[in-house]
Amino acid sequence: MRTKSHGACDVHVGVSNLRRRRLFLRMRQLIFVGFIIYFLYHVISKIRKQKRKYFKEFWNLLELCTVVMSVLTCAMYGAKILFGNTAMDILKESGSGT
Repeated sequence: MRTKSHGACDVHVGVSNLRRRRLFLRMRQLIFVGFIIYFLYHVISKIRKQKRKYFKEFWNLLELCTVVMSVLTCAMYGAKILFGNTAMDILKESGSGT
């Protein structure tokens, strides 16, 4: 068990609690990606229907910006994971990660 110290009392965090937190995090991430895919499909279909009219309305542009920023967020999160794993592998190989 890991122990976290919070002032006068210690909080024990069990392995199963950590697994539940990770599972909950992964579920939220999958839901987020699902919403992004849905809204991306929605925006693309609206652009195909309305063509140039789509870009003349403020709310459509706001919706498009939201979807683009969400896709960029996912890409940056993926890059963070990739670079973090690469850095950890380098540290483990050099013996500094212990």
